[in-house]
Order: sequence, then structure tokens, then C-alpha cells
Amino acid sequence: MGVYSSEDETIAAVGPAHDAEWPCGADLRICGPAGCAVVQRKDGCPGCSAYVIDLSEAGVLKVCGPGSGVCRARIQPMAR
Repeated sequence: MGVYSSEDETIAAVGPAHDAEWPCGADLRICGPAGCAVVQRKDGCPGCSAYVIDLSEAGVLKVCGPGSGVCRARIQPMAR
């Protein structure tokens, strides 16, 4: 898994609904109101709601924008 850094915009954890669909190591393109980020699933988020993707602080800033913390986003799995 590695060391967590809030400044690493590529870190993502997924909620239980996508646990099998997007295994650890899966690359995802996430686009929200502030822009897009390519992230890699590095962990699960069993405490998250089913369809939540948990991003680092830098990832949230890039996708959702400053001061938001939460936003609706489009998620596209990327081919390897």
C-alpha cells in the first residue's frame, strides 16, 4: 500500500460497492466540477457509503475545488 500523503493526488480508496470491480492497483479517471485526476485505487474504504470514492486532500482539491471536500464526479476505469 505505501505511505499515505495528503499531497499525493493519485491516491484513492473505494467503497464496498466497487470493491471487486476496481481492485487495488486499478487506475481511474475522476472528473468533477474543478477538473479531472487520474488516481490509483490503493485501499478500500469499508466505512464509506457504497458508492463513495475517498480521495486524498490534494485529489479532492483537484476534482472538487477549494473549500468543498465532497462533490459529485464521473468515474471512468482506465485500461491497463
